[in-house]
Amino acid sequence: GYNKGVSDRNLTYVKSFTMTLFQDIPQEVIKFRKSVENMTADGFRDANKAWLKALEDELEKVDSNSDDFPDVEVVYFPSNALDRMYEEVAAAQTTTITVGYCVMLAFVCLSQVSFQRHNNRRLDFLASFSFMLGFFGFIFVLAGNLGAYGLIALAGYSFNSTMVQALPFLALGLGVDDLFLLLHAYKGVMNRFRGAQASKIVALSMMEAGSSITITSFCNVAVFFASSMIPFQALQAFSISAATIVLFNWLTAMTLMPIMLGTWASFFQTDEMKGLQLALAASQLEEEKSCKKLNRGKETEQKQAPWWVPSEMVARFYDYFATSLPLKLFSFAIGIGVLVGFASLIPSVDIGTKETDLARQGSYLARGINRIYEDIYSQHLSEYVVFGVGIDYKSDQRVILDTHKALKDSKWSAYGTAFGKGGVSAKTWLTNMYESDMVCPHYNFYNDSTDPSWAFYEDLHLWRKPQVWLNPRSPNTLAFGSLFAILLDGANRWPYKKGGDNYDDDNELLLSWDELELNMRELQTTQDKVRMVRDLKNITSRSGANIYMYGWTFIQLEQLLDLDFYFWQAVAVSMVVVFIIALAFGISWLNAGLISCFAVTVCVEVYGSLKIFDISYQTLAATSMLMSIGIAVEFVAHPVAAYEFAVGSRAERLAQAMNRTAVPVIEGAISSFLGFCFLAASEFEFVHKYFFDIFLMICVFGTINALIFLPAILGLFGASKADSVRASLADVVITSANAMPPQPERQGKSETSATTPPASSNGELSNNSDDVPIVQGTVMEQKPQNEQQTSSSHVESI
Repeated sequence: GYNKGVSDRNLTYVKSFTMTLFQDIPQEVIKFRKSVENMTADGFRDANKAWLKALEDELEKVDSNSDDFPDVEVVYFPSNALDRMYEEVAAAQTTTITVGYCVMLAFVCLSQVSFQRHNNRRLDFLASFSFMLGFFGFIFVLAGNLGAYGLIALAGYSFNSTMVQALPFLALGLGVDDLFLLLHAYKGVMNRFRGAQASKIVALSMMEAGSSITITSFCNVAVFFASSMIPFQALQAFSISAATIVLFNWLTAMTLMPIMLGTWASFFQTDEMKGLQLALAASQLEEEKSCKKLNRGKETEQKQAPWWVPSEMVARFYDYFATSLPLKLFSFAIGIGVLVGFASLIPSVDIGTKETDLARQGSYLARGINRIYEDIYSQHLSEYVVFGVGIDYKSDQRVILDTHKALKDSKWSAYGTAFGKGGVSAKTWLTNMYESDMVCPHYNFYNDSTDPSWAFYEDLHLWRKPQVWLNPRSPNTLAFGSLFAILLDGANRWPYKKGGDNYDDDNELLLSWDELELNMRELQTTQDKVRMVRDLKNITSRSGANIYMYGWTFIQLEQLLDLDFYFWQAVAVSMVVVFIIALAFGISWLNAGLISCFAVTVCVEVYGSLKIFDISYQTLAATSMLMSIGIAVEFVAHPVAAYEFAVGSRAERLAQAMNRTAVPVIEGAISSFLGFCFLAASEFEFVHKYFFDIFLMICVFGTINALIFLPAILGLFGASKADSVRASLADVVITSANAMPPQPERQGKSETSATTPPASSNGELSNNSDDVPIVQGTVMEQKPQNEQQTSSSHVESI
């Protein structure tokens, strides 16, 4: 280190020494080392990994031995350190996923527990098992997920680390959200028409929730397929897999769920409700929901839930919200403030990958990773310049030399600085071969500072051949050049047409490389590194040959050069696709645009939140943000769809929509959170940042937008809608009444009882053949009559 600046070359202190152990290439070592000649390359590689782990254990003992090695810290960074970290992160997820699934299952089951009593032992007994709806619904969702995984595997997609860690939570979360919406609609239908035929209960439930589930599912599929246009293989595999899972979730909701609901509804069937007329029941259901606000607090035929029940509390809040202008303005200000605030943070989000995030907190290997990046790679880092397949080394030597010189002369190179190497270490391998004694006697034969093409391979194989004397060309000359070729330039590690142990003149070189030492003073931020990758890529591209940079830095950063462009391109395509799908399912163009805008709003807010949580923008973060578009559709499409099909004034439509969807949205957000909340306790900073923090922000922003920002916009700018349902219902009932015979006046009946069916002994209205059959306020099928009579009292009773 320097304490007087880099101009003072006196070394005054040393912070750390680095010792590097070079290892043999498995494919080569089994050819030349007799002790392992019976092993395969894969077997040697596996044994070598085991040896690296054993060495780590021994070094950890030395590090912890303060008696024999006082005040000495020994850390370790094996070549497979980062690979091991990824494997350990994936392995740690197994337990987390299992626990998260169990907690989510418990919540789904508890949410379906019913405390309602029916003064009927049979019904009360069945109600005590209502949690089974949640249990089997969860199992069906899980079965759909497993089926999707099987199809993904059959399609040939491998499960990369991103898929293994993110897909389980995404798949189950989206499936459970649909489950909650369907169960919420089913409970509402059962409370109103309990006892009706199971097929009609299922039909009414699917009429309530099926369209919303279909809209959100198809939007999610479209968003994920749009994300697959980003040209990164891992991201494409994730996006296509996510789209497949959403399709399976939709199929589960449309097929298995109705079977489950129909089976449960069949236990409650009664003879009195067999005649339920489906069309009129659906109209009546819509009518009652549109009038629910007006009837709240009044005595109705249905017993109202206590105020402390969550669904009732939510309903009362949105009834008040729909008519309160100050509350809507305040909620609108909150939504705008959150959006603008987090969008303004996007330019300051760091780009790249922090390798130290991968380390298991407190582990010995984590210390090694932290030290190597903080103390070593922060000062000295070299990357490979690869002269790739297709280069004709006999005629392209000038291209290689000029490209290497251009790279060395760039500001990103450490050569010529206080940190740079010198001598033979700073030269390309071609130059070292040219300058080796008696190796290239015909060098510069054509005044082009290269070796003639007809002499190149003879000189190359003589230079790299391991021998003491330069045989056969100069038996009295020591072969010092081979030491540089083998130890410094690694010429025998390069691939040759006939293998590295063949030194014939016709054995062509297939690929070679050199090192470029980087100027770490110029690479203080990730943005600097991205600019370096772009500049060096331009230099190698101008060569016209297959020359490129290679190394961990370039692998991680080169993908970021165009990631932002492809990311926003996918976002734009997703907006258009969501808009078109919403239109196709009957949503007005204004509300379809609202769904697509809110889907992207969540994405933008999550993007800005990366700055707060110190999360770098890279492929995994981009994947999660694109995933948030699909999840956001789940949050906002249900309320918008409910608002679209509601009738009445602006306030009435808003109250209806939120009364139908707010509780399922809340339940879905809670279940999703419970599914991944255990990630917060992960020992890996990588898991905490890129999964827990991002998933949490998706749920938080989705909930805020769906329950606060969206209702404010609908309440302030939404339109009223003609109440065609009530008019059509009245027309149907009047027509039915006109077709009925005159009703004879019965003895002992008051005027009221002549128009209202008497109550039965169990408290239900009787099904008297002389009256319009009504049971618990439900319109029943009526046989046509020849005579007609107009009776407005029947309309009033309906």
